[in-house]
Amino acid sequence: QPYHGEWPAGTCIRIMTGAPVPEGCEAVVMQEQTEQMDNGVRFTAEVRSGQNIRRRGEDISAGAVVFPAGTRLTTAELPVIASLGIAEVPVIRKVRVALFSTGDELQLPGQPLGDGQIYDTNRLAVHLMLEQLGCEVINLGIIRDDPHALRAAFIEADSQADVVISSGGVSVGEA
Repeated sequence: QPYHGEWPAGTCIRIMTGAPVPEGCEAVVMQEQTEQMDNGVRFTAEVRSGQNIRRRGEDISAGAVVFPAGTRLTTAELPVIASLGIAEVPVIRKVRVALFSTGDELQLPGQPLGDGQIYDTNRLAVHLMLEQLGCEVINLGIIRDDPHALRAAFIEADSQADVVISSGGVSVGEA
């Protein structure tokens, strides 16, 4: 339990790391710099007023902006937020991106290629780039060259995502 009240000058009290420093105490001495004696404690290093004491508001002043709006919260930021006693913060969800490739000529990597087929590498590259940007990717796979399947893929993608990216197709040829 933390000590409440003022501690008399010229004496010391044991506190745990991070505990509030009792009123009247001028310094915190690490126990590795002390020797226990029958009638008290002896300090084995110089003690300076204020050493190992962090004042309230020293790290972050009251009213200070800790992280500006739009900051991506990672394992570095979340403990800081928790140290301020904040359990929840409003956030913006990740952008959802639906992604698919089109074409009968496409084959998944790891599968054997047939005549005229190529591996579907664009979708993989775009997927990885989107993840690096922090997007939530909805990967709808390869859509074959069928107008009904393509229409269904766009409808499904539109119902699930904020953005739809498709890779493939023909230039001025016929599908």
